[in-house]
Amino acid sequence: MPTRVLWTALLVVGLVAASSVWFLTRPSGSDTAGPVATDSPAQAGATEPGGGAAAGTVVSLTFNFGTVSQYDHARPLLRRHGVHGTFYVTPDRLDAGEGCCMSWQQARQLYREGDEIGSFSADGVDLTVPWSADPSEDYARKEEEVCAAHERLVRLGLDPQSFAYPAGAHTYDFPTLDRSLSDLVASCGYTSGRIIGGLSTDAAVSPVSSVALPPSDPYALPTPAETSTAPVTLADLQQAVVAGSGAAGHLVPLVFGEVCHAGAPSYAACMATRRPVEDTVLSDFLSWLAASGQPGGAPAGTTVQTVREVMGAQPPPPLPPPATIVSFTFDDGDLTQDLAGRILRDHGMQGTFYINTGRTDAEDPYHMSWDQVLRLHRDGNDIGGHTASHINLTDPAIPDPVKRDEVCRDHVRLQQMGLDPQSFAYPYGGLDEAAQALVQSCGYASGRSAGSVSPDGPVFAETVPPLNPFATMALDGPGGAAVEDPSTTAPAIPLTLDYLQRAVVSASDNGGGWVQVVLHHVCVSDAPDLATCMASEAPIEASTFSAFLDWLQHDAPDGTTVRTVREVMEDTA
Repeated sequence: MPTRVLWTALLVVGLVAASSVWFLTRPSGSDTAGPVATDSPAQAGATEPGGGAAAGTVVSLTFNFGTVSQYDHARPLLRRHGVHGTFYVTPDRLDAGEGCCMSWQQARQLYREGDEIGSFSADGVDLTVPWSADPSEDYARKEEEVCAAHERLVRLGLDPQSFAYPAGAHTYDFPTLDRSLSDLVASCGYTSGRIIGGLSTDAAVSPVSSVALPPSDPYALPTPAETSTAPVTLADLQQAVVAGSGAAGHLVPLVFGEVCHAGAPSYAACMATRRPVEDTVLSDFLSWLAASGQPGGAPAGTTVQTVREVMGAQPPPPLPPPATIVSFTFDDGDLTQDLAGRILRDHGMQGTFYINTGRTDAEDPYHMSWDQVLRLHRDGNDIGGHTASHINLTDPAIPDPVKRDEVCRDHVRLQQMGLDPQSFAYPYGGLDEAAQALVQSCGYASGRSAGSVSPDGPVFAETVPPLNPFATMALDGPGGAAVEDPSTTAPAIPLTLDYLQRAVVSASDNGGGWVQVVLHHVCVSDAPDLATCMASEAPIEASTFSAFLDWLQHDAPDGTTVRTVREVMEDTA
């Protein structure tokens, strides 16, 4: 029996056998428990105690792609009106930190606040486009895409239940396999699938304007048809709800893309996208819903629920409070970092120091000696590798055997000094797949980049655990990524106390995560070489560094801790 038919049969049996609950048994192969029995209206979504239908129309606010504009402009409105939405994200885009989309930290913040995080497939590609002429290969590829998205959200603690078909398209069968696309979505652990279209606000076109609850096909939840690409108006939204309010216990899922604010620099570009909505329109609509049953408000009994609630899934498990981890990472084993180690020790903290062992062995006067490095180790600091002589692992002019020797020899030398190196930082921030594989093969457990995180976003912190332990993101300096490039002619921009504080606060405000601060030269204010030191790559004055540590101890957001890279990676292994 096809899985979709099995689902329908089980749904009917469940409703007949227990009129007080809505119970679904998930198809075999799923690794996540389905909706469970509940007598709570809030938990049961669209049902009341005793199994009766909800008193009025249920509206679900669903948001496509998890865009930055939704976090910036829709989120405050949802909180102000005390309602929640379902945000369908594309995991690969969030993993890549693309400017289109919110960060994982922001997605987790929405989840903490009561919104639902669902997903498209991992890369958001239309699943109704054949990937292979072989049905088995086609199915396997698409199953990988859909299940990978589910697994990514599970790993982040977001308990995904709801799926949205990329491009809204879901009609697709796999010949000879007796399976459909919706069967595939169910097998990956989702309890619903949302499409685009299927509902009409014009009875002359179609009498179907809402979804009877429980839905006959939870894996093809329709939405009002998109008849144009023009911006969404208040009248559009109100008409969709009014048209679907003819019978109690019906659902009207609404779809939103970009949410545009007239005062934002990106307003014009935002309004040029397909079916955007102005935040003022969304605000007026939410006020109209809140006035349900009142003059000038939505029809009586209209409520707002997430798709998860409508489908009767269990309440989402809570995420722990936002935790922000700060790691101080020092590149090159510069001589001034000996002072940084003492400042850390005075504050009862430790950092991660990435050493070029060839320079240390050569007793380079501008770099720390082995005695100084070993003292840092005795003080509890993490000592990692940075290649023996600071080469760029992505430089095509350097032969692969030389790159391997530089990474592995550096690791072996640190081991010979009794340091058990686990952490690596890519010189010049240069990394690619080959460099990552090389670092891993030489015995390291992680590799740090030199950028991508910024107090101004879109990526405010690395996730914990990181998606790729050999390409972890770090805090960009005020002038951009700290690439340590001696050929650059750009003036040095010192790390300031305000910049560092903003980085931690921004990470905390956006759901927490891991802020790896990239540091090089630590300059003493009254030293004769202050000007030279402050002209180096991403410098910081010792007094600023000390003040930042004081702030972390006493005034940083709750849940902020300081840990070495090794500690973070060991705790997430």
